[in-house]
Amino acid sequence: MKKLIIIFISVVLAASFLCSCKKSKDDDLSRVYKMIADMNTYSVNAEIIVKGNRTTENYNVKQYFKYPDRYRIEVLSPAERKGKVTAYDGQYLWIYEPWIKQMHVIEKYKETEESGMFPGYFAGNLFTSEQADYEYKKFANIDCIAIKVKVPGGNAYRKWQILYISRKDMIPLKMEILDSKGNIAVTVYYKNFVYNDKIDDNIFSRDSVGKA
Repeated sequence: MKKLIIIFISVVLAASFLCSCKKSKDDDLSRVYKMIADMNTYSVNAEIIVKGNRTTENYNVKQYFKYPDRYRIEVLSPAERKGKVTAYDGQYLWIYEPWIKQMHVIEKYKETEESGMFPGYFAGNLFTSEQADYEYKKFANIDCIAIKVKVPGGNAYRKWQILYISRKDMIPLKMEILDSKGNIAVTVYYKNFVYNDKIDDNIFSRDSVGKA
């Protein structure tokens, strides 16, 4: 009889623990969705590491984003790319390359490889994706909720995105982009993320990008 009571108590405690974990995860997911849904603008610094077949490329950028799709990316390093600016104003994509002092413009095109590495476009993928997986992970000893979605129109080298969001602060800390085999092709580390930052619309315009 005593053994049966112990088993019963163990089952009840296990069920309570599972319910508690599910509620905790549901609460975290609700907070994540609210954070993303209420995100009108942000600015962030990012270190991007791209792994190729033979080489690994590192560069640092500053990104500004304004809902639904306007963005500006400024390359800070390496030196040979420093000063490159890419900006989408809602209609035109402007690209300024200072080393040749030239401006390029593309109409009705808004996504570049760099833009797909940032939370603003991940948010769009999350809300339109047919499948999203969630799990708890640690990054730099910080408890995170990791969200995995498929890259729209992705290829064998850019198949999945995983965004790590701090459970405590509800801000993005890292993104991983995986290939079709599950290998990490791109890692992005976010710093100085400013949620709903005050951003002047002019920074997305041609005049602010550079001089042709």
